[in-house]
Amino acid sequence: MGVYWNNKKDKIYEMIIEEGNPFVEQYKNQCKVLIKEYNNYQEKLEIKITDEEKLLEYLQAMKDNDNKILPSISKKVFSDGTKMGIYWCVKNKDKIYKMIIAEDNPFIVQYKEQCEVLIKEFNNYQEKLEIKITEEEKLLEYLQAIKENGNKILFQRCALSFSDGIQMGYYWNSNKDKIIIKSIEELYNERNSENARLIDNIILSVISVDNVPDREDIRMYLCELISGYNQKTIVL
Repeated sequence: MGVYWNNKKDKIYEMIIEEGNPFVEQYKNQCKVLIKEYNNYQEKLEIKITDEEKLLEYLQAMKDNDNKILPSISKKVFSDGTKMGIYWCVKNKDKIYKMIIAEDNPFIVQYKEQCEVLIKEFNNYQEKLEIKITEEEKLLEYLQAIKENGNKILFQRCALSFSDGIQMGYYWNSNKDKIIIKSIEELYNERNSENARLIDNIILSVISVDNVPDREDIRMYLCELISGYNQKTIVL
């Protein structure tokens, strides 16, 4: 439900203001909240700020945040209503960097410390782009992150990154099929017939997987991932 309102504002608004709709009768107070929120949202859409104004607002927010980059889950917003948490993202990094290193730019004068933080972070980001890791290495890093997260799949807003700098939060949702297939194939190829255990009804076909010595922890995480994705019984 978390993204329902953000993704369906216009449609929801039309439904709850439609004459004779059942929602207002049953949930009058709740509908009033949504209508008020929608009207505020529309007002903010009419506010236009320049790239320079937006960057100045962000630098001030960093200053208020002990000179730290705002996390993606930050509730702070710009004066146009857009979220600050997603401002320092891949598609904006290059543009922001060019703005704060441009000759005689106003940002470095007013917010020197904050600009230095962004410049350092951008340079680290560029270095990580040059790091290449294989799909197998990426999966192992992800599984280790799951282990450290109490054996739970990382949520999309997770701030953790792979060693190549790519965020881990979207990895599972974007690569479910590939992760499952590669993981099972890897385990299958490393099977030990002495301790055979079967995982049945996985994805589109039945694949036999044997116990993998010294990698039982990884195997367990894969089982949990497969179970959560496929919602089928795993027979060990």
